[in-house]
Amino acid sequence: MRKPIILLIALVICLFLTCIVCVAQEKGENRSSQLTESKVRAMIARAIPHIEAVTGRRFKTELKFRLVDRAFVRDILEGEFELQMKEVLREMPARKVRHDNRK
Repeated sequence: MRKPIILLIALVICLFLTCIVCVAQEKGENRSSQLTESKVRAMIARAIPHIEAVTGRRFKTELKFRLVDRAFVRDILEGEFELQMKEVLREMPARKVRHDNRK
């Protein structure tokens, strides 16, 4: 059951890293830190063939995305980290979970 989720996460990470490489390789283009929808679409269009070549799989549907602010990303990452920590701490013996306030 976890394999599809892991594959999806790996594909998203590959897409993200490929987009970063594509942006870094741009030459002669005005590099502003402001992303626009058209820039992201262009990065995805250039990244998809590389991801498909590496994974040996094809995307069946067009990738969906939306531009969000840092606060939105922070909230998502905090929620995901909280879930992961609950899972880790659930399996950890109680004597290791205790927090030591001494410095």
